[in-house]
Amino acid sequence: MSLSPFLLLLLLLALVVSCCAHQQPGDDTTTFTKPDVNENSNPVGGLSNALTVVKTRVAVAREFLTAHNEIRSRFQVPPLKWDRKLARQARRWANLRAATDCDVHNHSGSGYGENQFWGFLDHWTPTKAVQNWASEYDFYDIKSNQCNPNQKCGHFTQIVWRTTERIGCARVECKCSKGGWFVVCEYDPPGNYISSGPLDGGN
Repeated sequence: MSLSPFLLLLLLLALVVSCCAHQQPGDDTTTFTKPDVNENSNPVGGLSNALTVVKTRVAVAREFLTAHNEIRSRFQVPPLKWDRKLARQARRWANLRAATDCDVHNHSGSGYGENQFWGFLDHWTPTKAVQNWASEYDFYDIKSNQCNPNQKCGHFTQIVWRTTERIGCARVECKCSKGGWFVVCEYDPPGNYISSGPLDGGN
């Protein structure tokens, strides 16, 4: 009994479908798996935030370093270099103080030279904080290595201390009730030795 062309075509199609249905992935088969993506996650946003933090820290570091070296150049002492270890120490201490009282009268006891500052308004940038420390020069007598009575000069002398080579600083917004910004810089080697002046090169 001969089959019509139409029935032959149907049988051929059935064989093809059956073959494809039982085919297993092999050398000639490429399978694609849909990535398991959490719809609530935003990996791009997280990366963007991380990059923003890095860029902000780099910009802040550059501003602190530039402000210090501009002042040091006026007194003909070598420029400082940024030190990440000192910056981490400064950031840890600043975060601790910012979470409690932002009190500049407490020092970290890090063993480094240390300048601290608190200012209420946002305009207290790294540059302005360093300039505030440097303004103590008005009360300091370079020749006698003496500060005027009832004045502070130690922040200024640490900035220009000749043998200091590295700094690391941080600026953190205060979370305590007083608000404002807490700024701290760490200096290595430290300065402010009683036996010599800032420009002498001694320690």
